[in-house]
Amino acid sequence: MKEIIKKLSIFACFLLFGISMYFMIINVKHQNYISDKYTVKDSDVYLKDYKKNVNAILDNLNAFKETKGNYIDDYEKIISLNQKVNSCYFHLINEKTIYDLNKDSELSYVDIYNYTNYVYNSLINDCWVTNLSKVKNNNYLSTYFKRLSLFQEEIDMILYNTKNLKNRLLANSLYTYGSNDSKYMIYNPLNESYNEMTKIYDDVSKIVLDFSNYFVWIMYILLNMYQKLDKGIDIDFIMIVIPFIVLIILFFFNFTFKLETVLNNILYNVCCNISLISIIYLLYRTTCDKNMIYYFKDGYNLNFTYFTEQNMYIKVVMYLMIVINIMLMIINVKKKKLEIMD
Repeated sequence: MKEIIKKLSIFACFLLFGISMYFMIINVKHQNYISDKYTVKDSDVYLKDYKKNVNAILDNLNAFKETKGNYIDDYEKIISLNQKVNSCYFHLINEKTIYDLNKDSELSYVDIYNYTNYVYNSLINDCWVTNLSKVKNNNYLSTYFKRLSLFQEEIDMILYNTKNLKNRLLANSLYTYGSNDSKYMIYNPLNESYNEMTKIYDDVSKIVLDFSNYFVWIMYILLNMYQKLDKGIDIDFIMIVIPFIVLIILFFFNFTFKLETVLNNILYNVCCNISLISIIYLLYRTTCDKNMIYYFKDGYNLNFTYFTEQNMYIKVVMYLMIVINIMLMIINVKKKKLEIMD
C-alpha cells in the first residue's frame, strides 16, 4: 500500500509539473504575442484615403462658405445643413480618430480597439443622432432622400463589420489567442485588425464625402450604447481562495511536525514553487497587463475575463498540490509506524 501511494504521488508530481510548465509557457508566449505593436507606414492605403476624403469634405465646406449664398435661392435652409456637416467634419478629425496618425506611429491592440470603439459608439451618436437625423426634406435634399435607403445599407454593413472587429479584438484577452503558430504566420491578427479598422474609417469617409459634394451628408444609424457590466466577487473566487487556505494550513503542519517525506521531497517542492510562481504570474497579468483590452473595457483596470478564464488551471494546480501533500503525509505516517515496529 505504501509503495502504491508513493508511486501515485510521484505520478501526480510529474502531472503537476507538466500542467504548470504548460500554462507558464503558453502565458509568457501570449503576453509577448499581444504586446506587439503595428507601425504605421506611408503605404497604408485606407489611412491615406481616409485623410484624402476628410480633406475633400473640408474643401466642399469651404467652397460653400465662399459662395456666401449667391446662386442659392433658399440659402437659410441649406446653410443649416451645412452647419451640421461642418460639425460632423470636426468629429471626423477628432483626436480619437485615425486622422492624426502618421508614419511610424505605433499602435497596440488596445489602440486599435479604442479607434474602432469610437466609430461604433461615439461617432454614430455625435454625427447622426445629434446632427444629421434632424435634417428635414426640402427641394435641395430630394436627391438625398431618394438615395438614403442605398446608403443606409452600406452604413448597416459598416456597423456590422465594426461590431465583429470589436468582438475579435476582445478575444486577445484569451490566453489561447495566437497560440496556433502555423496559422498566425499566414494571418497576423494585429495587422489585419489595423487594416480592417482603417478600412472602416475609409468607408465612412467615402459616404460622407459623397453627400458633402452637395451638402447632404448621412453617416450612421442610431446606435444603442453598451452598458458597463457590474462584476463582483463570485463563487469562483471563493473556490480558489479555499485551496489556498488549505495549502497554507498543510505547509504550516509540514514545518511544525517536520514531515520529512514532504520537506525532503525535492520533486514535490520544485513543482510547488513552479506552480505558485505561475499563479503569481497569472495574477500579475490580471492586474497589470495593459495590452489586453478587457483590462480597460469595464473601467476597473482589472481583467476579470482573463482571471475567470484561468480559474480552472488555478483550481487544478492547487488541488493537485493538496492531494500530493496528503499522500506524502500518509507515507510519512506509515514510515513512522514501521520504525516503531522495528
